[in-house]
Amino acid sequence: SGRYKKMVVKLPKTKAGRRTIRLDARSVVLLQEHMKTRMKSGNAGSRFMFGIGEEFPDRFAIYYAFRRLCKNSGLPVIRLHDLRHTHATLLFALGVNPKVVSERLGHASIGITLQIYGHVLPAMESDAVDKFDRLLG
Repeated sequence: SGRYKKMVVKLPKTKAGRRTIRLDARSVVLLQEHMKTRMKSGNAGSRFMFGIGEEFPDRFAIYYAFRRLCKNSGLPVIRLHDLRHTHATLLFALGVNPKVVSERLGHASIGITLQIYGHVLPAMESDAVDKFDRLLG
C-alpha cells in the first residue's frame, strides 16, 4: 500500500476539463437503470460518488469491476483509461470534427488533441479524397 499514492478527487487541471459531456439516449437510460438498481440495494451514493478533496476508500474497486466486465464479455482486458482513447479514435474514424473531439476530451486546445491522435488522421486521408472526388462529381 505504501508504494501507491492515495487517490483523491480533484478539479480538472484546466478550465476546458470542467465540462458537460453529452450522452446518447441509450446510455442515459442505462445509467438511470443502474442508479435505480443501486438505490434499491441501498447503495446509491456509495463507492463511486465523491466530493472534491475526498479520498477514494477503495481505489481499485472500479479497476477490478471493469476488468471483470471485460473478461465476462469475452473482450480483451484493457486499462479503463484506454476507453478514453478508444472513444476519441472512433470519433475520428467517424469523421467527427477534431475540435469537437478535443472538447469532449477536455483538452485545453485542439493542438493537444492533434498531437496525441494525429496518427489516426492520415489513415482517414483516403476517405477525404473519396469524399472530395464525389463532391466534384
